[in-house]
Amino acid sequence: MVKGTYVARTTNDEGYFTFDLPSVPTQAPHLMVSSAGFAPQEFLITSCEPLAIELQILEGTRIKQRGRHKGFIKQAGKG
Repeated sequence: MVKGTYVARTTNDEGYFTFDLPSVPTQAPHLMVSSAGFAPQEFLITSCEPLAIELQILEGTRIKQRGRHKGFIKQAGKG
């Protein structure tokens, strides 16, 4: 999310995202990055170069191996 605006994006499957900044910003925008289980971070955007972001995992957060979710698989009925 761009701080102070309603501009927000989610990442694709590979963790990439893009957004367009106003054509003439009054000040350098701040990018607010957050995800469940990770500490939120804020970055000052000073160029259009790609930004590599590493989120810090919060203490007590459990990560499932290979991204698999535990639970039941419900089969959809035939149409």
